[in-house]
Amino acid sequence: MANILYIVHKKKFDLSLARYLGKFHNIHLLTSDPMAGLFLAAQGENFTQLYNLKIDNTGSLPGEYSNKKLLESTIHYYTYRDREEKARLEKLCYTYLTHMTAFVEEHKIDLAVTIDHPYPDVSCITEVAIIKNIPVCYLSTGFFRGETMTMSLERLDISSPSIWSERLLNAKKREIISPLPIDDIFLEQHPFKTPFKLLSLWQKLRYQMNPFWLRNHPDKKPARTITAQWLHRAKKRSSRKKKPDMEVLIPDPFILLTLQGNEICGHVENPLGIKDMEHLALLVTDAVGRLNSTLSDSFHLVIKEHPNRPQVISPLFKKRSPKHSYLTNYPLDLLLEKAALVITFNSLTGFEALLKYKPVVAFAPVFYIQPGLGVPVSSLESVTDSLKSALHKGVDKDAVHKLISLLKLHFEIECPGIGRKSISTEGFRTIASKIEGILNYAQKHPAHPGVWTK
Repeated sequence: MANILYIVHKKKFDLSLARYLGKFHNIHLLTSDPMAGLFLAAQGENFTQLYNLKIDNTGSLPGEYSNKKLLESTIHYYTYRDREEKARLEKLCYTYLTHMTAFVEEHKIDLAVTIDHPYPDVSCITEVAIIKNIPVCYLSTGFFRGETMTMSLERLDISSPSIWSERLLNAKKREIISPLPIDDIFLEQHPFKTPFKLLSLWQKLRYQMNPFWLRNHPDKKPARTITAQWLHRAKKRSSRKKKPDMEVLIPDPFILLTLQGNEICGHVENPLGIKDMEHLALLVTDAVGRLNSTLSDSFHLVIKEHPNRPQVISPLFKKRSPKHSYLTNYPLDLLLEKAALVITFNSLTGFEALLKYKPVVAFAPVFYIQPGLGVPVSSLESVTDSLKSALHKGVDKDAVHKLISLLKLHFEIECPGIGRKSISTEGFRTIASKIEGILNYAQKHPAHPGVWTK
């Protein structure tokens, strides 16, 4: 039996998977999320509360730790302008590094499991794993929606086209880690206990709404105020109750702009300084207008909001640009099938469009911006030129197939129907089998197994 460290972010999914893995190995739970901690406590689980650690950096880290690289791989570090906030994030990461190093040594951890997101705790366990020569299994939703999960010994870095260029270049040199068979064990799913509402409120007031706690945990600042959060949830409920926009007639040919949440503009590298989704829509509207002025058969523009981020386009914008189609509940797959061009900030819809051999333009760095695939917008003045280039070049089908092959061989495992809201024993068995393969691979490779040699 191996000793596995599991960092919990996705409450029910992570705990269910951890319990399944616990049938084969010793599992140690950690979480930096106060609400996940409350959930784990309600289920009677033993876990380490990273959010309760005393934040301190009075000591010094061993020279082999790459503090700069670690900080740059967190979600907030490069978006912060305040030097004090950056310093507090540095202290937080120092505290996590110190604790995790001691934890890994004390419990003789053989493998860590975590979500593949740019959070400080994920960055820190990555750094500790490099020094301590233990593999980290990064889990995330799959590139192929509803069919796969990503599971890898390296972080995806989906917003880094340069890293993916190297991965594509070295695709044939990569060793494939095969899953190993495991016993067919059924995981009995007991209903999870919901923490008392008063306890949940107290936890939020004590941590997520506590300015003194947030001062030392700048990565946990709430994305919205309580009022804004309530309004956001109300919009989502209203959007989901609406009937599909199937009766909307969309003229051909059309260009599709898919929108995301406004918060994405501050969470990823944003070299063009896109303020929000309405700013993006305005840039695209102007560019399509200039493009159409050079064509005899003009393109219609379809702007589709994300169903979980509705109303990011204001009524005033729609009133000023009434000729465009504005959709929320229209099936995305149908739009991708018929679109002449797909435009996005850095959404996965760009990848899905490539699967249908549709040209794609992206405003922010993303993994599928590669030769023969997506076209990047290099400046705000070149948006129209980027649209023209994408339409003219089209999509290299061989390049698409090469990317798909890389993903499916080295990053994806087939888990039909599985997700953080849909849990299946068969899916967990697939994940556990892959983890057995990773543990076996790590034993045979004395060099750090979590870093690929480029």
